[in-house]
Amino acid sequence: MVRRNKYIVIGTTLALASAVLIFSFIMRPYYSSTVAIEIEQNQNDVGVGALGNVASSLTGGDADKTALQTEVSVLQSDDLGIETIERTHYEDHQKAIKHRFGTAERVPEEQGLPLSHAPKARSSLLDNFESHLKVLPLPDTRLIQVTFQDPDPNFAAETANALIDQYVQDRLQRRNSSTLQATGWMTGEINDLKKQVQDSEQKLIDYQRKSGLIVSPGGNTRGSGTMSTGGGGATTTSPVLDRLTQLDADLVAAETNRITQEALFRLASSGNVDALSTTALEMQASGAGSSQSGLFSGLLALRQQETALKLQQSSLAQTYGAKNPHVLDLNNQMDLLNREIKTEVQRIVNTTEMNYKAALDTENGIRSAYTAEEQEAFKMNDSTIRLAVLQQEADSTRGLYEDLYTKLQELKLTVGTQSSNIEVISRALPAAEPTRPKKVLYTAIGLLVGLVLGVLVAFIHDSLDDSVTSVEEVERLSGVPVLAGIPSFIASSISLPGKRPSKDAAKNAERQSYGKSTSEVSEAYRTLRTAILLSHPGKPPRTLLVTSAVPGEGKTTTCYGLGACFAGLGHRVLLIDADMRRPAMHVHLNRANNRGLSNLLTSVSNPPDCIIEDPNVSNLFILMAGTLPPNPAELLASREFDDLLSALSTEYDFILIDSPPAMVVTDASILSVKVDAVLVVIRWSKSTRSAVSRIFESFRRNRAKVLGIIFNAVNTKSAEYYYDRGYYGTDYQSEDNDAKRES
Repeated sequence: MVRRNKYIVIGTTLALASAVLIFSFIMRPYYSSTVAIEIEQNQNDVGVGALGNVASSLTGGDADKTALQTEVSVLQSDDLGIETIERTHYEDHQKAIKHRFGTAERVPEEQGLPLSHAPKARSSLLDNFESHLKVLPLPDTRLIQVTFQDPDPNFAAETANALIDQYVQDRLQRRNSSTLQATGWMTGEINDLKKQVQDSEQKLIDYQRKSGLIVSPGGNTRGSGTMSTGGGGATTTSPVLDRLTQLDADLVAAETNRITQEALFRLASSGNVDALSTTALEMQASGAGSSQSGLFSGLLALRQQETALKLQQSSLAQTYGAKNPHVLDLNNQMDLLNREIKTEVQRIVNTTEMNYKAALDTENGIRSAYTAEEQEAFKMNDSTIRLAVLQQEADSTRGLYEDLYTKLQELKLTVGTQSSNIEVISRALPAAEPTRPKKVLYTAIGLLVGLVLGVLVAFIHDSLDDSVTSVEEVERLSGVPVLAGIPSFIASSISLPGKRPSKDAAKNAERQSYGKSTSEVSEAYRTLRTAILLSHPGKPPRTLLVTSAVPGEGKTTTCYGLGACFAGLGHRVLLIDADMRRPAMHVHLNRANNRGLSNLLTSVSNPPDCIIEDPNVSNLFILMAGTLPPNPAELLASREFDDLLSALSTEYDFILIDSPPAMVVTDASILSVKVDAVLVVIRWSKSTRSAVSRIFESFRRNRAKVLGIIFNAVNTKSAEYYYDRGYYGTDYQSEDNDAKRES
């Protein structure tokens, strides 16, 4: 099949390879720049301190693979892509590139809008950006390679570096999100306290101006109306002032406690176990109250148990395997411990919520008492008390403000000192050579794909081809044997067996291999003659009908060649051109078709007047079709034709009748029952399967004596006839040449 369709295979392969090669030359070159980063293991992810480091080193590699795959997904995320696009002005860069296919301009309704409000432009830029981005984790390492491609090598390196810088920055922000949230809340509280400090101090200054009293640095009041005990400069006291002072101090303490409890409640509600553990350790280190430390003691103990269990799990898993009962028991203990940790965290959340609400109620109660006591103090109309109250309020508010401000600065310092677990191993540099297109590789792939596609097209073409090309197929469709295969040749340049060559043919005898007696054509006709003679040993068929399914299958030439073959044995052979519609036998004699079969059947002409001897072949006689009649089928079915055929059979050894195509007219069907045998000419690669099936079905219905099939115009270079061609066309010719050289 491939040999039959070799030009389709070769043409498809060369066409696709040429197209790929041309595309490689016109394709824009792209340069690649690569950044390599290392994802270090986070110490807070496995435990606290040195024990956590040991547990981290003993854990399996699945967690590392999951962590690396997570970071790969983050590097490929749309949010990081948008941030990098905006940071590198990727959209302006795309507009600056001269596109061969399309432009990078936005749709009119999104012109001038930011990417957050331009969905079409954002989607297009992200698709373009991600198509040039490649994130690849290196096997058996904690390294990730980030590669970006662009027609500009400098921009490719700049974009790859910008992506990693933005990724590191976002990573730090994600790690510090809980602390930043607490810092933001505390900043709001401090701003409120700052306003309160300013208001209280302004009230104190205004009252000092109004009352004319001055508060000494030691806290004593002097001036008109000053109440003193004398001696030592001690300030005047009263029960109302003492109670108010105590309530103010209690209110400050309650407010401080409420803020602390609220901060602990918010931290616990976030569910960050690591942050809670770190806070508990810091409280223990700073010497916080036993009640606060006891609140987290259970959690710290559970975390220590968790670290110890992880160490045991890792050790036993490496020693006995993951299916060991002890390992499975430790896994169950770990699951139980995780549930206990969640329960403990929930207990802490509930406790801190309860403490926060209690502190808030306490603060509100003290504030109400303070307000009531303050009203009592106001009723005393004592300027000294009023001044002392304002002074105490200003001092307490400032103290609270300074305390919270100090804690805020400590939190900010903690955020600033936290380090990232991402290490840049090598930054991107501009490439010297383009990464793609790879002309040689693309062309090789084009050749391979073209070859596969060509073979596929050849298979499809072959499956759609309805023509017959093999002896086995013809015999299967017809049910009769193939007597011989006649190779394809040009009739005017071939010397048929028994035919005297012309002067031109004699001159070209050395160049025409078909002109030799051992040529393929001559040998094929001899094979056909032998098959006919041996079909009925001792009494071969004498009247033979040569027909075909459709015109153009070479039945006339085959009939003439077979007649010349029989004449070569010394038999008297008569060729009758019974195709009185489109006669062709007279062409071989170069005679006018003015007398012939039609004249014998329609007049009283004698056969000797119409039968002529072939001047080129001895013992070969031809009865041409004659004048074309209006009713050829009726003439062939008449008694006159039967009598003529019977009379001629007594004068000639073999009679070969050339009839019209059997599928076109009924002449062949009429003649098929009047002869001893029928020979059907099937043309290689032209006759269709349906035509072959129909003609033999017609002959079977008529009960015609079909002797066999002549496979005409066979391509001897095809796979089915390769060995026959080598036998006839090479071996004997080589022997003739050897004999000629020896002579």
